[in-house]
Amino acid sequence: MQSTVLILGARGRFGLAAARAFADAGWRDLARTFVAVAQRRATLNPFEVLHFAGSTISRRQWLRALTPVAQEQGWVQAEGAVKVRHLPWALLRLGSWVVATWGALAEMAYLWERPHSLDNAKLRKLIDKEPHTPLEAAARQALVDLGLIQPETTAQNPLTPHNAVTT
Repeated sequence: MQSTVLILGARGRFGLAAARAFADAGWRDLARTFVAVAQRRATLNPFEVLHFAGSTISRRQWLRALTPVAQEQGWVQAEGAVKVRHLPWALLRLGSWVVATWGALAEMAYLWERPHSLDNAKLRKLIDKEPHTPLEAAARQALVDLGLIQPETTAQNPLTPHNAVTT
């Protein structure tokens, strides 16, 4: 069986960590955060800046989260590894003349070149705990949202309300 090539839109070092909010799971966490902040809006100054930290992860961590799913789906052999290739950034820049989204992606390439994270200390002081979906659950949910895998029906979905982080 052939290994599937997983294209990670990354530049720079493999272990470089950057802030991310993932597809549906991250947006759910962000939505919960918005609700918690809105409930406390009377305590905020006008134009208050609050950073949602999301997850700060590297491509290596992404790969560790996605490889078991790829193996479960038969995209790679049971003990096989997912191959990593870089996104063709030069092609994105060239194609941006035709596809505006590619240009927007190319403009954000620096976010993959510099380690960064968002300081959510003010947010945590306001709402106590920032909602956070574990990486493995967020990665799996992102693949479900993209239609690449089916939702888990036998095991409990880690994103169901029974264990959702509440504020």
